Amino acid sequence: MKTMNRMICLLLMLVICLGAFAGCNTPENPPEDTSDTDESKEESSSSDDGSDDTVTTMDERERDDLKQTYDFGGAQEFVILSRATTSYEFDSSKGFDGTAVEIAIYERNEEVMERCNLEFRLEPIPGTWEDRDAFTTTIRTNAALPVSDYDLIATHQAYLVSLTLEGAGWDFTELSDINVNKKWWSKTYYDECNYNGAIYMMYGDIAYTLYEYLEVIFFNEQTAEDLELGDLYDLALEGDWTFAKLQEYTKKVTTNMDAAETDREYGLISNAHSHRALCSSMNVQLAPVGTDGMHAFSILLKPDQEEILQGVADFIVETPNVYYDKGVYTAEEVLDPIFAEGRALFYTQKLGQSGVLKGLMKEDYGVLPFPKYNENQKEYRSEICDEVTAILAPYNCKNPDMTGTVTEMLSMISYQEVIDEYYGEKLKYQSFNNPKCVKTLDLIRDAFAPNFVTVYSYPLEFPNSLVSGIISNSPAGQADSVSGGYLSKSGTWRLLLKDIYEKLDTIAAGRTVG
Repeated sequence: MKTMNRMICLLLMLVICLGAFAGCNTPENPPEDTSDTDESKEESSSSDDGSDDTVTTMDERERDDLKQTYDFGGAQEFVILSRATTSYEFDSSKGFDGTAVEIAIYERNEEVMERCNLEFRLEPIPGTWEDRDAFTTTIRTNAALPVSDYDLIATHQAYLVSLTLEGAGWDFTELSDINVNKKWWSKTYYDECNYNGAIYMMYGDIAYTLYEYLEVIFFNEQTAEDLELGDLYDLALEGDWTFAKLQEYTKKVTTNMDAAETDREYGLISNAHSHRALCSSMNVQLAPVGTDGMHAFSILLKPDQEEILQGVADFIVETPNVYYDKGVYTAEEVLDPIFAEGRALFYTQKLGQSGVLKGLMKEDYGVLPFPKYNENQKEYRSEICDEVTAILAPYNCKNPDMTGTVTEMLSMISYQEVIDEYYGEKLKYQSFNNPKCVKTLDLIRDAFAPNFVTVYSYPLEFPNSLVSGIISNSPAGQADSVSGGYLSKSGTWRLLLKDIYEKLDTIAAGRTVG
């Protein structure tokens, strides 16, 4: 029956996808991706008769190395605790009646349940930033039980990381079948944030909102054309999109401060979260990792860091062509209307907001990565809004082998099936219609490189908000000193980081002995 359902679902998905592509604001034939990737490689070999045979080999980082079926002691129930606002990442209740993404999630869950001989149960509870105390209390209460009520926990990463420091979760590298080198996990995050190889919280394709929360720069295509800026996609794809270019182009827009606020045009509109991403994109590491493998804050801000960070603060605060919201959030409700009305060239925001903008805007818009600092920076770095979903495997879960295998399988099948549906349905062809934009989206996705101080922002008391705090608190037209702000807080950050490492050492020592 499940095999027949799967065949029916595939036919439905084909019909839905054909209808979606036919109705999108795209060229009649969506662009064929001819860029080189490492997803598969073709090797030519000569046969005995001298002819060439082409053999396609899959990148081992993409290969399904899991067994076809598992038995964890008979039919089991796998319970996922999720924040309600993003529970749709795991919810398959709509089945065949959903969108292409919802059908892909349904199919993923069905395949995992069949291969692992279990049933899923989802428990969504309030888990926004405002609900963090109640959610963390739920996890702490659960951690005190002899056996966890949940097999996996998925919620807001900023406060979830604090629970890892209390020993609430497994080191993912110790769980059965988890392979952090696979493409469905963020290897860059693992390399940046593991401690002596251990990692107690993970990002990956298991929670596809990873892509919704990527920070990007939207741009108004008509305004860019009117200003004769050239092809911004080529600029980004050729690696020449820099902070200097962002400043130069922003200042080309004339902002009439005597006009009514609802009529003013801006070169750039931004928010506090994106100011964090702007600093990270220029590869500023406030707590770089040393030769001992440990991150550390210096007492004073280093000169090269000060030059970059003060430059960001000065640009945002002292450029009249820039409008920024001083709140601590992403401020979509304030900034979306400005951009949608065609009154801004650039708009820094989460990638997932593209779907909202598409319904509001009459003009076409595109997307760029956050810029490099200068031409000497080798690669772009995409940062993420810290509201993104991360996962934790409860240390007292009833069957660690089952938790590891099921988690790996969920993330793997998401990578294989769910992410492409999401990316195509929500982003590539519905929100953007330039073939080069598709390549730029892939560039942004591949450049995802979460910064250590972003991941540990909450227990470190937000060092990643150093510049955004300076910007929000500076008087109009004059940015305060970033180095002074750093000096006032670096002592606290050094102590908090020391505490983090002591807690991680305690967790490791306790489990080694135990």
